Amino acid sequence: MKLSWTIILGLALLPLWLNAADSASTKAKRNISLTKQKAGQQRIGDSIRRVRSQLDSVVGEYARNGLEGDDVDALKRFRGMLDKLTESEINKILKQLESSTLLKENKANDSVLGAFDGQKGVIAQLNTIYLEWQTEQIFRELSDRFMKLSVVQQRNYRYAVQTAKAHNQIIPTNPSEEFKIDIRVQELDQNGIGDESATLIKKLEQLDKKLSKYIEPRPSMALRLVKTDLKPALAGSVKDIKEYNLSDAAIKERTSYIAMINIARVLAPKRDDEEVIRQALRDVEEAIGDQQELLEDTTALEDSENPNPEELSLDQADLVDRTDFIRQDVADLVPTAAQDLSASTDNQQEARAALSESAASPGSEPAATAAEQQEAALENFAEAKAALEEALESFAESGEGEGEGEGEG
Repeated sequence: MKLSWTIILGLALLPLWLNAADSASTKAKRNISLTKQKAGQQRIGDSIRRVRSQLDSVVGEYARNGLEGDDVDALKRFRGMLDKLTESEINKILKQLESSTLLKENKANDSVLGAFDGQKGVIAQLNTIYLEWQTEQIFRELSDRFMKLSVVQQRNYRYAVQTAKAHNQIIPTNPSEEFKIDIRVQELDQNGIGDESATLIKKLEQLDKKLSKYIEPRPSMALRLVKTDLKPALAGSVKDIKEYNLSDAAIKERTSYIAMINIARVLAPKRDDEEVIRQALRDVEEAIGDQQELLEDTTALEDSENPNPEELSLDQADLVDRTDFIRQDVADLVPTAAQDLSASTDNQQEARAALSESAASPGSEPAATAAEQQEAALENFAEAKAALEEALESFAESGEGEGEGEGEG
């Protein structure tokens, strides 16, 4: 019984199943392609479950024989890791195992224990993969925490904008009690954001010292953003709040939340080109839904009893930022989609400006202008979506990790 090599060979063969979902070149065959891809993904899931079961058998056999030590611990760690892998991590690990010269079966050993004992290199290989995965989880956690903090910062930025407008965007010489309360709330929230940022930055600095920047540059890249963008903006916003200058504080708070997102993006787990495009497609579809909702709300402004174009303007500004991040992701991989997203961003900016004008001078004309630009933004979103879908079809046809922009020049 060679459960050990069944496990390894089973893992090594999974990339073949990944390519089993052949897709067609025409849109008429797209449904067939998607069906095959789903079938391939189902086989991957079944295979991973078999691998987990086989590893459990190996660990159980060690236990039944009263054996302990680093080898058993390595197998247990690897088994636990399998429960937490994302699809991209599975693909990466498969490639690592597939390239190993240790994947050749040793037919002289019939025992699971004998196979592992005779091939210590296999354990070393699993340990290496585990340690790399463990490091990647640290990056993932930091990225997630910076991204969540950006949401908090964005909320406080919007509150600062609304509070400044409520008080006519002036710096009062004799502030009212209401304004003092608003300032205090803003200050407390911003200080809390600063404290959480400091904690994350400290972890980032520790990671930078631990890892070689020549092998893993992400911590140093993130720290450059901390130095140039995040820290100055955080410090400046608190200073402006204390001086009752909420308009300037809001500008710096927006810089902070954009910096947090950029840091989170730098630290995020590495993705292959196809995964980047697939995620961009999901993001575009979500953005289309949000833009459609904004268009409906803008169209309804004229008949609303309590119109709030300023709120819609802020929502549109948020979507502008999200759209630009998607554009950055696909700029090199699918240039046509990036161009369409850039055009959509321009439309959205025009819509945002019109909504701000409508807030300052109520009337139907600015709202109508905003709606026209939002419709144009949706058209450009649709073009970007089609370009991304076409790029994914090309991936499925070629079976290779090459984007539209690769291999040129």
